[in-house]
Amino acid sequence: MAPRFKMAATARFLLVFLTLVASCRGLSVTRFYGYGQEFADERLPAADEVSSSEIQLRTPFVYYGQTYSSLFVNMNGFVSFLTEIPSFFNIQFPLDYPIIAALYSDVDTSIAGRVWYRETSDPSSIARIKSELSTYFASAADFNPTGVFIATWDSVPGHRLRGRKTNTFQIVLASDGHESYVAILYAERGLQWLKGKGKNPSLSDAMAQAGFISGDGRMMLIEGSGRDQVRNLDRWSNVGEPGVWVYRVGQIGSTGNVVKPDLVTLSATDADDTCSVGGLVCHSTASCIDYSPGFCCKCPDDTFGNGKNCVKKDEPLRVTGKVSGNLNGVELEEADLHSYVLTAEGRTYTAVSRVSRDQGYDMQTLVPIGTGISWLFAKPTDGVPNGFTLTGGVMNRTVTLDFPQTGESASVQQIFMGLDVFENVEVNTFIAGTLPTIPMGSKIEVLPFKEEYTKVKQGQLRARSSRVFKLKGQDLETPYQVETTIDFDECDWAPAGENADTLRLKVSDNIFIQYDAPEQIVRFALSSTIGPLEEEDPCIKGREVCGLNSECVVDGDTYRCICDRGYDQVFDPTAAMAVCVDKDECATGRHQCHERAICTNSLGSFSCSCGPGYSGDGYRCQVDESCETAGCDPQAACYLDDGRAQCFCPPHMTGDGHYCVDIYGSVGSEILGSQECGSEICGLYSECQYDEQESRMKCMCRTGYAGDGQSCDLVVNEVGCNIAENCSPYGYCQMNSEGTHFCECLPGFNGDGYTCFSDLGFPLPESDFQPGNIVPVPVDKISDYVLGGDYENLPVEFGENPYLSGENQPKHPVYSENIDAPYDPYIGLPLPVLGQDELPQYVPLEEHVSRHDPDSHMGASFDETALRPTFHDNIPNIPAPYIPPHIPQETLQPYQPQPDGDSMMIVDPECNSVGTCYCPAGYKFDKFMGKCKLQSFEDYAAGTNLLPQGGGPALPMPYCGAAKCTCPEGYTYNEDSHACDPDHARENPTPDCEGDRFPCLCPQGYYFQYPQNTCEPRDEDSAEASGLEDMHPLQPLPSYPDVSYPGYDHFPGGDIGGLLNLPPYSEYPIASEID
Repeated sequence: MAPRFKMAATARFLLVFLTLVASCRGLSVTRFYGYGQEFADERLPAADEVSSSEIQLRTPFVYYGQTYSSLFVNMNGFVSFLTEIPSFFNIQFPLDYPIIAALYSDVDTSIAGRVWYRETSDPSSIARIKSELSTYFASAADFNPTGVFIATWDSVPGHRLRGRKTNTFQIVLASDGHESYVAILYAERGLQWLKGKGKNPSLSDAMAQAGFISGDGRMMLIEGSGRDQVRNLDRWSNVGEPGVWVYRVGQIGSTGNVVKPDLVTLSATDADDTCSVGGLVCHSTASCIDYSPGFCCKCPDDTFGNGKNCVKKDEPLRVTGKVSGNLNGVELEEADLHSYVLTAEGRTYTAVSRVSRDQGYDMQTLVPIGTGISWLFAKPTDGVPNGFTLTGGVMNRTVTLDFPQTGESASVQQIFMGLDVFENVEVNTFIAGTLPTIPMGSKIEVLPFKEEYTKVKQGQLRARSSRVFKLKGQDLETPYQVETTIDFDECDWAPAGENADTLRLKVSDNIFIQYDAPEQIVRFALSSTIGPLEEEDPCIKGREVCGLNSECVVDGDTYRCICDRGYDQVFDPTAAMAVCVDKDECATGRHQCHERAICTNSLGSFSCSCGPGYSGDGYRCQVDESCETAGCDPQAACYLDDGRAQCFCPPHMTGDGHYCVDIYGSVGSEILGSQECGSEICGLYSECQYDEQESRMKCMCRTGYAGDGQSCDLVVNEVGCNIAENCSPYGYCQMNSEGTHFCECLPGFNGDGYTCFSDLGFPLPESDFQPGNIVPVPVDKISDYVLGGDYENLPVEFGENPYLSGENQPKHPVYSENIDAPYDPYIGLPLPVLGQDELPQYVPLEEHVSRHDPDSHMGASFDETALRPTFHDNIPNIPAPYIPPHIPQETLQPYQPQPDGDSMMIVDPECNSVGTCYCPAGYKFDKFMGKCKLQSFEDYAAGTNLLPQGGGPALPMPYCGAAKCTCPEGYTYNEDSHACDPDHARENPTPDCEGDRFPCLCPQGYYFQYPQNTCEPRDEDSAEASGLEDMHPLQPLPSYPDVSYPGYDHFPGGDIGGLLNLPPYSEYPIASEID
């Protein structure tokens, strides 16, 4: 069918569906499932905003296909999964979390009312829910629930309503662990208030809402939700019993929605057409007028509307919505529409925001976007109703614009959906076609115009008018024609002649049109009145002239025969007259079918149906897909995004998600710069990756490099050394406080870090090593070293450390001779685990020199005990940055983090009940290990994490089971670091560092904290207890600044405080930190 409302039929169906039970008595509280203290229920505290603690379910509950083992009962009329939501969020559904809402509103039980809850398996409750469900659902014939959860809101008042009016309702959840159902019960006269007084004086509370929210975008509202008619939920039903609403909510598929009863048959009776039954659809302030047959609703005199929706006279209101479509070949995706309406003046200010320059200037000619809102709220004259009085803000408005001089044509379809939860009018606008090009920076002017709306049938008005526009400051006018059709739900039984057949809308000369390019907003401001024709209706005679498939509409002081919707006017030379023929909307593109839908033309209309693999109404189509059928690679992760399954390769792999391969190629050729990639061998700084455009694996340059994959050159100044890895062999990469990475020479060398020279007065020896040949160890193989992986398939062998003399050589892996590239200085490897007797000891320079080379008076060597280089004049030929001492392969055991008190250097992430995972304070997530790793020393020194000070107790972790994170008393939550910062009650004393003393002295009760150079208070777990009386600066490890693996837990004490007995800087031959 064409994209128009079948509002009358829909309203009659809803009337039958809801009012069949309205004449019956409501649901007595005695029909509720047992609740209260006598049933040993738990109770929420008497308060304004509160939730239960997490309730563990004995029987898991399946909701929208997801299985939940716990839930929360919330004060404001709903139960939630994943997190408690104690606060009332004054917004329109949906919320961001999965919830079941019986009546979402701002409840406050500080003065009166109670909220009870329990999970039960008592036979009577199980038997009752099983019996009732089997009468409503065919699928429940074999349903055997093992658990029932009951939450009851008993006589609860609203915020600041002081208990004068109360609401009573109940949510019942039934599950067997595999399938689930929900019953929501409303007591007779159990809905006495619909919104609280509001906490924000500038914004009233939203109208009460009821329904089901999945948390993944799916939602189903119960009839009347968010509108004035929600008050009738205790008298309406979807199973024929007043106040009872039942749904299947469990196994409904990845794109399905909550299922209504399928064994309930409702039939209409004559009573439905009377105010006593059907009158419940009228607004709570409206009167209901019985006719014979039928009835109509009428708003009171101080309001206006169609009787179902009524708003206060002369009070400003708003219109909100979205604008989307395709204009001049450019997609417009859900631009925002906001309109402010001065009903007393009949003036509207409409703005469409987030419109690019490519469309914004042209869209100035789309004045009909604003005209529809202006028609709704035009100032009435001579007792003629405006559009809102006729429609209540519920209508379908279709406009076509034709520009005969330029040949462009466009359509505007607006679906007005009535009042939202804040009593604003909702509208969605769809545009399609082409418009004349308006020069950039130009404004247009539209002369005042009139539109005559002629009633052509029950619930349908049509109008046709001719207008002109011109560029501001120019005289050339461009004419265009506008045809408008409005469909709405008109009361079928209103007396004939109550409303005039033709209404005239007059838009005055106070027209403002503008595209604000900096703000990307198209603005329309219009002032309008509506009244009767001043002359005789020309269509009284014109209807006799108009032919087949056409209708007579007033156009100024005359009439026109315009074709019915879905037909175009053409000249028939045989008949020598204009005739109306079917318009093929599908062929001309003048339809609103979804891009994945099939458009089918028919006489006077068209229909949209979703294509193969998609489901929906044809105007909105979603892919029929799930992660099980998406064809993802076995190693890939799968997520549902707007109904479509998206496949993603894990971090250590690449591809399109349907095909994932290891980033670094196959085993045996995993060193960057030599990996196989299909028939290619990737060059230096190149990786084998999946190219989505070519749908194949190919060599591609790494980030920061450019080239064809065989030859990759560094892009100067584009990336830091942490990615480019272009530091000198005698330099290292570090990060400054702004987060910028740069190279700096090692101690004993000077230069810019990219080129380094000895600062000890001798030249560096010649070396075959070229700094540009640094190639990193494959990142995905770090874990093989850290966790004790198998080395046999890696192209490595154990060789000599160039920093050690022969007898002190440890075994450690270096590149095989056939691999012309050294190991990466940017990746740390495990250090030897030192026992208490193996603590680093300071070795005087002279003793160190004589110990390693008594014949040399100066040079460079590596003190395996002190874990730092010392220097003498016998500089070895250094071929590459080296790997620190390493345990031989045959003795290497899988890495196991060693606990120390309450902390470990590598820990698992902590996940809260919301499904969000964090690393503890002081840790960062390592995507290759999948674990939390202690922050490096430089981060700690910069104050970017919260490590335990001096071996002291770890700071408490935030509790994030709620929608927000909280900390224990004495601590404040830090959103940036997701940590609990201690509340400092007093200033700490200043350390005494006189005479370059190190460590500095602190008063009794405090210890010196380096590198912050502060005095920190002691406690029983502080530095004093852990032996850190004189904590010295950490001397960094040589050659690999990022000490990532295995971290500092190899040292006694389990943290950076474990490096004991290091001398002051002044005693070192070269006093400089390496990293």
